[in-house]
Order: sequence, then structure tokens, then C-alpha cells
Amino acid sequence: MTPFENQGEDYGYSEFFGTIDTVIMGRATYDQVRTFGEFPYKGKACYVLSRASQGRDENVTFIGGDVFSWVKALKAQPGAGIWLVGGAQAAASFFQERLIDEYILSTVPVVLGAGIPLFKKGLPQMRLALKEVRSYPSGLVQCHYTDTHQRADAA
Repeated sequence: MTPFENQGEDYGYSEFFGTIDTVIMGRATYDQVRTFGEFPYKGKACYVLSRASQGRDENVTFIGGDVFSWVKALKAQPGAGIWLVGGAQAAASFFQERLIDEYILSTVPVVLGAGIPLFKKGLPQMRLALKEVRSYPSGLVQCHYTDTHQRADAA
């Protein structure tokens, strides 16, 4: 959405990136990230969910098998936040398993008329609690939500 990229404005990305120490992404997202040139998540523990690839490469560790148990164990370890980057399939699976604690949704003031849905069809309804709203001069609005189910579990 290049028309909404203001010089010097990162829409809170640097601040957010400082709150995480782990990045998880699906294989298709990783394949796309590899076309960006320099790997953008250096300095973070990076994992790719993959049924086919195993082991490591210079940037990531590939994770297969019982991913949900692995993620639950990862979340139980001390550390900073975990970011699930892109991947509709991974997001839908994590959503179903209630493994996503927070959602940061950015809305750009453009009606596309068509495109890739943010959430896959068939997911159950989930109630979210609004944590914060930020608006930017470009018209972009960012809403930060928490999963009310996760908040109840933590209490």
C-alpha cells in the first residue's frame, strides 16, 4: 500500500519489533520473505512451520509434527513476545487452537473490492477486547485487541 507509506513513519513497527524475540511463519510466507533481499528478522529466533522441510537454514529452524504442543511449550518459556507473521493457514490453525493472545489489525482507507480474506471462512466466532487504537496522518488506523478467552485463562 505504497500511497500510505509516509516518510519516516513505520506505524509502530519498530516499537512492536522490540517487544518480540521469536518469529513464527508458514512456509509460503517464508518463501515470500526470502525474495525481499536481506532477511528482515535477524536477531530473532525464527521458525517456519513446514511439513516438508526439516532442520535449519541460515535464518530459520523448520518445525513440523505436533506444532501446537511445540507452540504451547514455547509460550510457557520465559522470554519476550512471539509474532505469527502472515500465512492464512497458520493463522487459522492458531486461531482454532486459541494460541493467539493479541491481534493488531491495520486498516488502510482503500476499498479493494476483492482480495485475500483476513480470516478464513468457517472459523468460530471469537470475542476480542479492544486494548488500543492508533490513527496516523495517512488515514491508516491500527486496532490492538486481546482474546478475551486468553485474558480469562490468565486470571
